[in-house]
Amino acid sequence: MKILHVAPELFPNAGGVTNVCTNQAKELVNRGHSVTIVCSDYSFSEDLMNELKHAGVPVIPFRSVISLRCFFYTPSFVQWIKDHLSEFDVVHLHDFRSYQNIIICKNARRLGIPVVLQAHGTLLNRPPNSFPKTMFDLTWKERIVNTVDKFIVLTQADREDHLKFGIPADKLVMLPNGINLSEYKNLPEKGRFRKKYSVPDNCFIILYIGRLHTTKGIDFLIQSFMKLVADHPRYKLVLIGPDSGYLESISDEVKRLIDLKDIILTGPKYGEEKIEALVDADVFVLPSTNEVFGISVLEAWACGTPSIITTGCGLSTEPHIAGIVIERNEPALVAAILSITAKEKEISASNGKNIVKDIYNWEKIVMNLEAIYSSFYKGVK
Repeated sequence: MKILHVAPELFPNAGGVTNVCTNQAKELVNRGHSVTIVCSDYSFSEDLMNELKHAGVPVIPFRSVISLRCFFYTPSFVQWIKDHLSEFDVVHLHDFRSYQNIIICKNARRLGIPVVLQAHGTLLNRPPNSFPKTMFDLTWKERIVNTVDKFIVLTQADREDHLKFGIPADKLVMLPNGINLSEYKNLPEKGRFRKKYSVPDNCFIILYIGRLHTTKGIDFLIQSFMKLVADHPRYKLVLIGPDSGYLESISDEVKRLIDLKDIILTGPKYGEEKIEALVDADVFVLPSTNEVFGISVLEAWACGTPSIITTGCGLSTEPHIAGIVIERNEPALVAAILSITAKEKEISASNGKNIVKDIYNWEKIVMNLEAIYSSFYKGVK
């Protein structure tokens, strides 16, 4: 099949959309399909484009004339779609509210080309961007919903969000995100991260990976840690990820803990460096208020690291889980952290790795994605 993937933006720091889109595309090529990615040139990464080109996935960026939050106006995209959309068997849209989706839906309907859409947890209209989302939905929601043939949902919680949004149940198909098992085949030796950040071997590392923002639950995690460390001074909190304005408003007490190295801020980490942190961590915590999936949890499982997630994480409702699920309150989180023993680490290491291998690896996921595409064209390979 010839498959067109459409993403609003494509650069490593964009997180979920870029990660999912590029991994799906590469695995589809490995399975013998032709895949092209189109996107805006907003914060575009030439290195990522070259990496994808080497993997057999051409990327075509279009100049973004106006950028409003995550809405990128790319007028040159219109003519390209008119000229080339008919060459593809199926279109896979990433994100719901984008200029690119508007253009695709208008032309795909005319040409009768099937469209799959993956919203990546952006569907429901939640603060702080409620007004622009409302205006987009009033204008374009109905056309997009009517044009799209299948909506990919990641978890049962994500399915409920789609139903609340008004997507018909018969348009929903379950397909989780995943990770590349090859990246975790040969894990780095323990101690590298601790050595870089001068964390003694007898200290217990609590690890968080993600944006430093209140919507990610970072304030809840830090407040819980402050209660924990008051009685357990050998515990350390490591925060990996870019600051999204949170550090501007932290209290003097949090600043003091940062100065004492009880809270360690590393900034963003990718690839081997991120895996080193996961290997050395005693527990990984995802404290989000509303996280549709949580790929970082899978990364922790692949490294054999115990995890604690809140009920605000979509994975918490799934039947296969290797970590501890808690209600989002400080006593529950503190108790869960203190419950992590050597035996718990051993059990989590085995269970987590098996779950990732059996369910959340890109090779198996893309086999199911291929089946979704093929359902529109029985007999087309």
